[in-house]
Amino acid sequence: MLLVGVLGPASVIPAEGEPVEIAARRQAEVLAVLAAHRGRQVSAETIADLVWRGAPPSSAAVTLQGYVSRLRQVLEPDRALRGAGTALVTTGDGYRLGLETDVDRFEAAVAEAREIARERPLAAAELLARALDLWRGPAYADVRDLADLAPEVERVDEMHAVAQELRGQALLDAGKDAEVVPELRRMVVEHPLRERTHALLAIALFRSGRQADALAVLRELRERLVDELGVDPGPDIAELEQRLLKQDPGLMPRRPVGAATTSAADGFAGREAELAALDAAFRRAADGQLATAVVRGEPGIGKTTLVQRFTTGAPRAAGADVRWGRCPAAAGAPAYWPWVQVLGGLPDVDGDRESARFALGLDLARRLEELAGERGGVVVLDDAQWADADSLVVLEVALEALASARLLLVLTARDEEPRAPEELDRVLGALARRPGHLDLRLAGLTADEAAGLLVGTAPEQAQRLVERAGGNPFFLRSLAALDAGAGVPDSVRDTVRRRIGALPAGGAELMDVLALASRDVPLAVVASAVGLSLDGLEEPLAAALRAGLLEEPGPGRLRVAHDIVRESVESALTPVARRDLHRRLADAFASLGLDAGAVVAEHRLAAASGERDDVAARAALAAASDALASAALGEARDLARRGLAATEESEIRSGLLRVAGVAARRLGHLEESERDFRAAAEIARADDDWVRFAEIALESAPGGVGGFWALFALPFLGASPLLSEALARLDDVPAALSARLLAASATLDAGNGTPGARELAERALTEADGDRDARARALIAWVIATWTPDQAEARLAAIEELLTLAAHDAALEATAHHLHRSVLLELGRTADHARAVRAFDAVVARERDPDLQLLDTWWQVGRLVSCGDRDRARQLAAEAEWASTTVSPLAAAVDRASRATIDGIAAWHDGRLIDAVPEAMDLAADVDPDFLLVVALAHAEAGNREVAIPAIDRLLAAPAEGHRLVPRTLMLSEALVALGDGERLAGLVPVLRSWGDRIVVQLPGDICMGPAALYLGSALAVVGERAEARRLLEQAVTQAEAVGVTPYAERARRRLAAL
Repeated sequence: MLLVGVLGPASVIPAEGEPVEIAARRQAEVLAVLAAHRGRQVSAETIADLVWRGAPPSSAAVTLQGYVSRLRQVLEPDRALRGAGTALVTTGDGYRLGLETDVDRFEAAVAEAREIARERPLAAAELLARALDLWRGPAYADVRDLADLAPEVERVDEMHAVAQELRGQALLDAGKDAEVVPELRRMVVEHPLRERTHALLAIALFRSGRQADALAVLRELRERLVDELGVDPGPDIAELEQRLLKQDPGLMPRRPVGAATTSAADGFAGREAELAALDAAFRRAADGQLATAVVRGEPGIGKTTLVQRFTTGAPRAAGADVRWGRCPAAAGAPAYWPWVQVLGGLPDVDGDRESARFALGLDLARRLEELAGERGGVVVLDDAQWADADSLVVLEVALEALASARLLLVLTARDEEPRAPEELDRVLGALARRPGHLDLRLAGLTADEAAGLLVGTAPEQAQRLVERAGGNPFFLRSLAALDAGAGVPDSVRDTVRRRIGALPAGGAELMDVLALASRDVPLAVVASAVGLSLDGLEEPLAAALRAGLLEEPGPGRLRVAHDIVRESVESALTPVARRDLHRRLADAFASLGLDAGAVVAEHRLAAASGERDDVAARAALAAASDALASAALGEARDLARRGLAATEESEIRSGLLRVAGVAARRLGHLEESERDFRAAAEIARADDDWVRFAEIALESAPGGVGGFWALFALPFLGASPLLSEALARLDDVPAALSARLLAASATLDAGNGTPGARELAERALTEADGDRDARARALIAWVIATWTPDQAEARLAAIEELLTLAAHDAALEATAHHLHRSVLLELGRTADHARAVRAFDAVVARERDPDLQLLDTWWQVGRLVSCGDRDRARQLAAEAEWASTTVSPLAAAVDRASRATIDGIAAWHDGRLIDAVPEAMDLAADVDPDFLLVVALAHAEAGNREVAIPAIDRLLAAPAEGHRLVPRTLMLSEALVALGDGERLAGLVPVLRSWGDRIVVQLPGDICMGPAALYLGSALAVVGERAEARRLLEQAVTQAEAVGVTPYAERARRRLAAL
């Protein structure tokens, strides 16, 4: 179910995915106005008055209908399949929004949080956090200036501030005093005059032991209110200030007392299998058989928490006596301290140390048996790795003496603790030999298991936290308590560093190298970077693996176990050490001849650390070029940008700027791409290198082979200053390069309908003599420049030659097959057309180039709409838009124009072209003047002669040649047919006759407009040549059905019936 978003710019929010902003400004404003009325009807007159700020044009009613139609396509694209829509409902003389908005969802969440806040403050805080995440900017951002909507805007803004305060209070009630301070400080900055917000911050600071800071917050509030409003704070603030001064204990939170709970909020989640195993061990003990268990794992993995959770379950239910003996890490504890805790004391014994320990062991066995009694008992020796040697020997003796008892003995112990006494190994061995002994080794929690620790955290963020912490519950809880993106908590960092400090010689250096590697690394690279042989690396590596600091993702490859370890190591490195390690890693990868250009570049750039380093910049250029060749566009752009920061050398900079420019253009960052190419060209100009300048000019021209693919999005075709300048220097470049420049210019001119494109293309063919690549591009330019139905046979011959030249280049090959399938459709050769389609599909499948895939999708969309499958066409167009990575305004215009063309043709076939007028008018003004054809045709078919005729006359008077003549002739002839204007039609008939029996396919081959006979026959019917018109319309029916474009067959039948 879609959600309408107005907590920020007007958007449509799918059930899964990111919000999609409504690009057209007026449509966004219409949607925001309807949302602000919260499901109530709004008259069309009111909407127009608001959207046009009190001065609606005379055409406002018709234009508003178009806006509503476009919004309906976005809000309910399958409405036609299900009858009347419910998303945007026509009611009387106005409209009503029938969808839920993010304001509705926000209000509901705040109301629910209020209800649960007293009993479950942490859950309330998490719910409020999710609610506040709905805000993407100011509420009703598109219409905040409208005075009529001010009450609703103010209401929602106030609710936002209240929700922030409720969350702050809930976190305080949950005992998150210190953690909430940064959040409350941000709120105070956002709302500098809200007393409640300041009060919450003062209380949080006081509870965190910062009385002076708490008082300062209230003092600053008082000063601000006096300075800005001339008033003092209210009595609540004055009372709070007095309580702070007196250190009123009532300001401290009420903490629950008693037995610990076992909720996830207390740090337990998952571990169902381990709990079940401990429960089974307890049942064996309850049956009279001594049971033993050891729970092992790295620090923070949850050993103690698991046993605590276990003891509050089955043992508590059975009334068993549960005793804990905790072994302190700090020195100074007396001998036998764990057993003193378990038993409450030990007897005095005589004799030497060995005799005393043996006697105490026998006594321990007897007393443990008594402790278990009839109901059973559980004794836990926690952190056994820190137990004193005497306590472990006593336990070893007791285990020999305990024949049977209703007792479960559980030890928790860290893996690979270097300070563990050797007696622990003997105890663990004795336990392992006992029948039924349980040995549990805890691993990190999975994302699903960790969900209980991360309640209220978005799934994506929770997954990142689990990966960063390696599933370690202690690390997870520490990270979750911080703001997103915060560094490693001190307690976690200290834990990791202690484990690293316990590694043998070479271990710390090993960890340093792998922490900075940031990925799986071959063992040989690690050894080279550390400066050890493989044999010398064996001991520290084995220790780090046992300690859980490293892992082996595959044979001969290493990586840090999880991000917490990596971040802890990195944070201890000085900048000098960091640069040295990166340099050693880069040298190791490079010297071993591994295919790792991007990795080498990463480390060279990191070693440069923002300083000039031409070696690093060259590595970045090589890696960026490789990434561009494999269509890893984002990586190519990023590497090139980082390389530029490392060099002032002109040749390297020029190469990096060219890679960045191509990558940015293919990503849709068109303005950024233009800046890169201009900068690269400036370097070539300064070096007087006109060959390089020409190459840059070609790269900057519209994308794809010879600019052809850019024709799928004509807004991209504008004047190319670099290309014009390069054309003026043809004498300074080789003939083949000159041919490519001429071809690119011909493509641009043909795309824009500029006279002379064909002559330029023919010059390119002459210049390209003998160069396969240059001739192929010149042929493409010639095909584009001659794209009219009467030239189809000549274009076919040129394309067949192109196919013989293109096999060496995938993009050329794809272009040739696409042109081939298009011209074969024009000629009505359906079997050959189908074979050409399959040939093109094979290239796309083989290359997996995202450009070709996306552009082929638009071709399929055009084919679907031409064949009448408009619903599937809309669906595929939406998928193409979602797949697009474009973000710049020009690139957005590309997508918008493509979608508007498809929607316009679909609307024409459905008899509702008038709905497309508002968007077409905007596009005619912003993108391409030929969108006025849609306006003229729509008004003509709607009978609005007074609007249609001026637009038609203006378009008839405008010069047009090449491919632009095709849609102009078709649509103007259709407009004049609708108006019955034979006088104006007579001027178009000769052009239509010249097209013969062709199928009309628009450049660049993605839209089929049906048989030329349809348009000529329709025109002749109006000018009085009815017999010829009938013959042509019958021919059009046959041709349209043969090539599968049924909407045009239906159109021809309707006109035959009207003759």
